[in-house]
Amino acid sequence: LHDKVVAVVARLFRSLRLDVIVEPTSLFDHSLGDVSNQRPDIHIRNPRNSRDQVIIDVALTGVDGQSRTSDEAVERPLQVRYDQKIAKYGQVAKQNELRLIPAVFSHTGQVHEAFKVFAKEQIRAKLEHFEGPVKNSKVRSHMNWWVKCISAVIAKTASRNVAFKARKLSDSIMESQDSFIMREFEDAEVYFGDDCEEIVADAGNNADLYAANQGSTELINEAYTEEAPLRFMGQDVFHHQPLSLD
Repeated sequence: LHDKVVAVVARLFRSLRLDVIVEPTSLFDHSLGDVSNQRPDIHIRNPRNSRDQVIIDVALTGVDGQSRTSDEAVERPLQVRYDQKIAKYGQVAKQNELRLIPAVFSHTGQVHEAFKVFAKEQIRAKLEHFEGPVKNSKVRSHMNWWVKCISAVIAKTASRNVAFKARKLSDSIMESQDSFIMREFEDAEVYFGDDCEEIVADAGNNADLYAANQGSTELINEAYTEEAPLRFMGQDVFHHQPLSLD
């Protein structure tokens, strides 16, 4: 899921005609300390209206974890992940004269404000460069489309993961039932001895029941989306249509 979100975020920034590198290597100065485990997800080498180059690190979080202290603190989990990214990359980014933008998203489509501010800044700069002064409503419209693209990728991947886990659970249940029936039959055969024919008949009845149950244990059908090309700011991007369940 993380890698798919990184890919769509990178593609959206490239649609603004920015030079974007995914998972850059040798970005930090190793003479400043051990940075072997510090590699941001995205490096923007030519952001508009910014003196420094930009690094973006993507994080996804739930909205109902331990970091949410109350029902009203809906943004708290996103802020906790944001603070973690600042703690990990903030100092090394400053030492290398880079601007750090943590991109924190929830599994339900929420976006941390810091990423939205930067994205709107770059969208506005691109529009003004090619079209002149633009209205705030147009910038908001483009930002809303970005959020929909990211949310669609999250929803699509998450639903596939749910379907996969449900299928594994179903298979596990079937294997457990099969193992139980066979073990029960073997134990009964050893215990009853001469009554083997009766046990075999009874096991056959259980097998029929197991076969009947197996046909009705499908837990979930995999969710899917269809992708169709769209034009965004004069470039081919993509659009995810609403999710549907078979």
